[in-house]
Amino acid sequence: MIEDAEVEGYKAPELTKAKYFPTQTDIYNLGVILLELITSKEPINGKTKANQDLHLPTLIRKAILDHRMSDLYHHDVLENDNDGSTCVNEDIIIKFVQLALDCCSPSPFLRPDIKQICKRLEEIGRKS
Repeated sequence: MIEDAEVEGYKAPELTKAKYFPTQTDIYNLGVILLELITSKEPINGKTKANQDLHLPTLIRKAILDHRMSDLYHHDVLENDNDGSTCVNEDIIIKFVQLALDCCSPSPFLRPDIKQICKRLEEIGRKS
C-alpha cells in the first residue's frame, strides 16, 4: 500500500484546491518522475530544515537560481562510453531538466501537452 507521504511528492499544486484530476495533473506527475530520473532524488525530502521547501521541483528551481549545476543531476548520468567519451553533456541535461520543470509549472495552463513533451524529448534525443 502506498503511504500518503509517498504520494504527496507527486501531487500537483492545484490538487490542494480542487478535487478533479485533469490531464495537466498527469503532466505534473511526469515532470516529477523526469526530475527523479535525472537527479536520483526523492520527490519529497523529509530531511530539509524548517525554512526549506521539500518538493523536488522547487529544490531544483532553487539550485538553478543559485547556480548549483551539480545539484541538477546525479553524476552517474555523465558516465563514459566504452571509448571514454561521455554519452550525455550538460547542455542535454539542462534541456531535460527544463522540460521536467516546465511539466511541473505551478500553473496547469502553462504545462506542455503530451505532444509537445514527446517532440521535445525527440529533439533532446537527437542532440545526444
